[in-house]
Amino acid sequence: MATELSDSAVMGTSEQALGPQRERRRLEQEASPFFSQPLRSLLVIAGCDGYFKRLSAGWTALLGFTEEELMAKPYLEFVDPQDHAATLACAVGIGAGQRAFAFENRYRTKNGGLVWLSWNAILADSGLMYAIAQDVTEKKQAAEQLRLSEENMLLLVESLHDHAIYFIDIEGRIMSWNTGVQRMTGYTSEEVIGKSLTMMYPPGRMDQATLDNLLATAAQTGHVQDNGWRSRKDGSCFQVDGYINALRTPDGKLRGFAKIVRDVTKREAAEQEIRDFNEHLEQRVKDRTAELAAVNKELEAFSYSVSHDLRAPLRHLDGFLMLLRKRCYDGLDESSRRYIDAVLAASKRMGTLIDDLLQFSRLGRAAISKTPVRLNDIMNEVRTELQHEAEGRNVRWSVAALPAVTGDRGMLRQVFQNLLANALKFTRPREAAEIAIAGATDETGNVVISVTDNGVGFDMAYSNKLFQVFQRLHGEDEFEGTGIGLAIVSKIVERHGGRVWAQSTLGKGAAFYVSLPCPTKQIGEEHERIETHTAG
Repeated sequence: MATELSDSAVMGTSEQALGPQRERRRLEQEASPFFSQPLRSLLVIAGCDGYFKRLSAGWTALLGFTEEELMAKPYLEFVDPQDHAATLACAVGIGAGQRAFAFENRYRTKNGGLVWLSWNAILADSGLMYAIAQDVTEKKQAAEQLRLSEENMLLLVESLHDHAIYFIDIEGRIMSWNTGVQRMTGYTSEEVIGKSLTMMYPPGRMDQATLDNLLATAAQTGHVQDNGWRSRKDGSCFQVDGYINALRTPDGKLRGFAKIVRDVTKREAAEQEIRDFNEHLEQRVKDRTAELAAVNKELEAFSYSVSHDLRAPLRHLDGFLMLLRKRCYDGLDESSRRYIDAVLAASKRMGTLIDDLLQFSRLGRAAISKTPVRLNDIMNEVRTELQHEAEGRNVRWSVAALPAVTGDRGMLRQVFQNLLANALKFTRPREAAEIAIAGATDETGNVVISVTDNGVGFDMAYSNKLFQVFQRLHGEDEFEGTGIGLAIVSKIVERHGGRVWAQSTLGKGAAFYVSLPCPTKQIGEEHERIETHTAG
């Protein structure tokens, strides 16, 4: 509700004390030109009755009310109720004989908003109040925003529990801090406020001159790193990562510094443990490398011994057996002939076994030269070489278009030579042998090649022995072999980063799978085809 100010309440005097009417008119006439000017300030003449008498043009633009609306009601009705007390305090001062006054209050706009006004007014002898008002809304809002920002910053500083934040004056004295410092160091505010930052360092680590140089660098560059050891109240030390940042006013004047540190003692201990472990690991790798080098030398010596020392007497044995067979074979009885043939066969098998062992032992040391490989070309070459194995037999080959791969061509050729040779061998009991070769790229991007046959198969209960050296799932009297061929296949595929496995049912054939990683783009244009070849 509007409050009307009476002359007696405001002035404490009678109407006669306001002076002659002509004095009032003279002052109004003198001020009139200013009210018509588009001034940035807001001019007002108000009476002691609480009403506006004259208003400059800016009032309508600022508040949205017309001049008639503003002058029709007591001006307190346009003042925000929260500022009535501050506005009426001026009336008290006027009643006590005060002639000039200044204050701030908020006025309501027609659309419901508020504007801040800063007033300077004087009381004339005529009893009229002449005032100039400045719109300071933006200034007030900026100050409020700054206050809120400072409050939020303080809340943020206090919320950084794992950081210690000091505020330091330009001479390096601690002026304030967050609670993180107290938790980190054990000191209370009373023990450190006003003291030099040097007290936070271990004895001998920081003197005032060094601190002054550090602060000077921060003032010049904006910030400086300050890592290292710090001390707690109980004398214990801890490691920190820290920065000192210069704080300046908007006009660039240096106000002081903010120092932010974080306790990294546990992190440094963990990193040191990792460094120690890595050093230990490097030494272990060196030791292991030396051991492997020694083993490789032993393997090379073994290979040399097998190649020369074992082969030489074996060649002599073969030679003398052949001479003996040539000289007296026809004159021997059946049993003696069988004995000589058995020894010759065993000698030949021994030579084959030595060759296979040497090949297997060299695979682990042989360098791999990876190039694009056409698998269909390899299959054709291997089938041609195995043609003599299929002579007189009914063998049906089915070879699909195979993806290209990247690998050592010679080694991969050995893989499929062994697999296709096995397929021919174990389909020997079949009236019509069927061998199928197919390939595809799986969901992981690996190339998977399959070699499937309708041979005798094997019991999957013993599949773990397939790719081990000297492990055979069929007797030598059934099928010849040294038991090393599939071990060589597994070793080569592993060296290429792939894997090999098999599936079978005893008496119903077998399927061997080779998975090789990272295929290249298809080399050339290979169209899907089925090649059918019948041998014999």
